[in-house]
Amino acid sequence: MIKNYLATGLPTYDWPNFNYMLRDICSRFSGRVAFRYRARGAREFEEWTYERLGREGAALAAFLFSRGLSRGDRVAIWSENRPEWGAAYMAVVAAGLVAVPIDALLPEEEVGRVLQAAEVGAVIASGRFSARLGELLSGVASASVAIGLDESPKEGAPGKGSPAPALASWALVSAFAGGPGFPPPESIPPDADAAIIFTSGTTGAPKGVVLSHAGIIANFDASIHSLPISKEDVFMCVLPLHHTYPTTCSLVSPLAVGAAITIVEKVVGRVIIDDARDTGGTVMIAVPLLYDKLAQALEQGIKAKGAPVSVAVGVLRALSRAGCGLGLPGLGRTLFKGLRARSGLGSLRLLVAGGGPLSTATARVFDEFGFRIVQGYGMSENGPLISTNTPRHHDHRSAGLVVKRTEVRIADRNERGVGEIQVRSPSLMKGYWKDPEATAAIFTEDGWLRTGDVGRIDRRGFIYITGRIKSLIVTAGGKNIYPEEIEALFEGSRVVREALIVGKPDLALPRGETLVKSEAGAGGTEGGIAAEKVAAVLVPDYEAIKADLGAELAGDEAALRELVKAEVERVNRSLPPYKKISDFHVRSVEFEKTSSRKIKRYLYKTWEAATGEKQAR
Repeated sequence: MIKNYLATGLPTYDWPNFNYMLRDICSRFSGRVAFRYRARGAREFEEWTYERLGREGAALAAFLFSRGLSRGDRVAIWSENRPEWGAAYMAVVAAGLVAVPIDALLPEEEVGRVLQAAEVGAVIASGRFSARLGELLSGVASASVAIGLDESPKEGAPGKGSPAPALASWALVSAFAGGPGFPPPESIPPDADAAIIFTSGTTGAPKGVVLSHAGIIANFDASIHSLPISKEDVFMCVLPLHHTYPTTCSLVSPLAVGAAITIVEKVVGRVIIDDARDTGGTVMIAVPLLYDKLAQALEQGIKAKGAPVSVAVGVLRALSRAGCGLGLPGLGRTLFKGLRARSGLGSLRLLVAGGGPLSTATARVFDEFGFRIVQGYGMSENGPLISTNTPRHHDHRSAGLVVKRTEVRIADRNERGVGEIQVRSPSLMKGYWKDPEATAAIFTEDGWLRTGDVGRIDRRGFIYITGRIKSLIVTAGGKNIYPEEIEALFEGSRVVREALIVGKPDLALPRGETLVKSEAGAGGTEGGIAAEKVAAVLVPDYEAIKADLGAELAGDEAALRELVKAEVERVNRSLPPYKKISDFHVRSVEFEKTSSRKIKRYLYKTWEAATGEKQAR
């Protein structure tokens, strides 16, 4: 078991609440830059100092209280990433109000349902949403305040139900001087609600995850002790801030140490690279898909320079790869220092992936070019971080080592040591918003969080995630198969862009016959379960096929099917007989995804739902 992997010599970040935190950091780091943001078409960055963050935050708090809000009331933040988003979140929580971040990509109907479910007292929205804000708020009886980040003050559009509140502009609110600002810090208990995160993930209807002040603070403290940062760092904020992952790790964590945050306007490779180069970005936290695209861009850029350069780089990569294998990761940093600088990413000292599994092939590309890349694991219900690899201790196949003050156990383990991953920590949510039944269901009797993820822990302490309980496939032989294990084998393919493994009814069994699940392990339920065989629904990587084999082949359905078939056969060669893919379907359009780019599995629970093919018996 690896011990002493957490950083030493760092302070413990243990403010009792966000009010104490915001007052402290805005005093100690007042003249330092908190946010940088370059809007579309602008040449220069807008800069917010910590002093401005505290000043405008206090004005927002005073304005909200002057309009009748009181401690514990909910305030929705509905906007794309920008400095005002971060300022609003910190101010709302520091004021003892409760932040309700809303996905900027949600359909308006869903936004309306979230506003009603959270019973919000106020909404802060960007200009792209303000035109419909009045109509949405007219159905929310609790709403009394609306703030537009871009518009001048105006009345909200009339609608059904309660009258919509007037729309105040951020410019007016940020200069408001009609109240005391933040309440006394001691008036907010550590276990007070800080944020409600409405999340649907990939498996079903949204739930409101209620996080406390102490819980979020404990989580970012744990993050910093696994992946140390300082006030000299420049964080690249690229993920939508409504997710717990970037809010905790790309917003609150860097602010806690006095670092600067570059808020990237668009998650586009060129924009990210330009902003990182121009602000000296040192740390970036993103989802695996972004790293996949950056790795492809690096390789394609080298390939475009011709055979001599490609061969030379290939030799250097082989040397770097050998160095990594011998425990000498610095070799790649030396060999490719110039290339990293020319790519615009030379200042980045740490890349962190989360929100899904990082492809080992992608991680290898970054390793060979001398980047430090690690991946972590978490879920909103734990605030979110549970484990992470570190630059010194990492295994790209794993979700890393548990973070500070966090415990992980494997429940109902089978003979391979695989079972449900369960978690206990100071960061655990208080519960689901007004849903005691769902809250009771996700916690064990002794207080551990049921993650719904299936995995194991090796002798070193690394956590390996092998699947989700809800996506389990049961074969006619009673074998339990976790689709994610097979899907991972398509990672790095230049033929298959997306893979979804589903259970297809096994027509070899007599009509209506079921079997009883026989393997011990997580996800086990008693009773009859219809037998299934393993099937794959695959989306070709048309761009890669076109680049590698030509546009004509990429448009030939029969040829595409043969290419995909070859990939299925490749994957099957690495699988035991009971896990082999027995049928596959080539899907021409991508699967519908969440805003964090995960496939919405709950939409494709069956072969018919994923393919549109009906199966007759």
